[in-house]
Amino acid sequence: MDNLKASWRGAKFHTSSNEEPDNNRKTALARLAAHYRRFSLIALSLTLCMPMWLWGAMRNESGLGLRFRLGVVLFGILYLLTASSMDWWLYKGISRIDVATMSVSEVCRRTFYYRKKHFQFMGILLPLALLFIGNLTWLLSGDIWFVYGIVAGALVGVAFGIRQFMQFMAEYRDITK
Repeated sequence: MDNLKASWRGAKFHTSSNEEPDNNRKTALARLAAHYRRFSLIALSLTLCMPMWLWGAMRNESGLGLRFRLGVVLFGILYLLTASSMDWWLYKGISRIDVATMSVSEVCRRTFYYRKKHFQFMGILLPLALLFIGNLTWLLSGDIWFVYGIVAGALVGVAFGIRQFMQFMAEYRDITK
């Protein structure tokens, strides 16, 4: 075990000057950090687009007051900003793991810490998403095509979410191997 630790600390991870600049290979940590960064930026861009979509969809519902419509839009914005900031925090944390200077145990400890935080963030965001989508479905249940769109979006979203979750977990497994 001591030989493994000494080898790990003695390994040099500096890039050489003769590497090809178009080499697209990344470490498992870099792939995981990029994955979180991409999710954060997507949520941030949706924060800018979603208010217009929601406002347009709810405008046709005459029974909804202005304050109520504004509350739904603000809840959606707050949800997406929360999701974006959580993913950005995970991105920054994973990016700070430095295999060149940290011991194996420290890399593993931090990796497991951020994996645990990933699960905790999912535990916060999933119920909020269900609440948001459920309220939208209830509010706009008079428009059958909107309800069909929510059902189709939910099916696609669940399939996409499971696929992305599996990719995140595979990236965490690659790091700890």
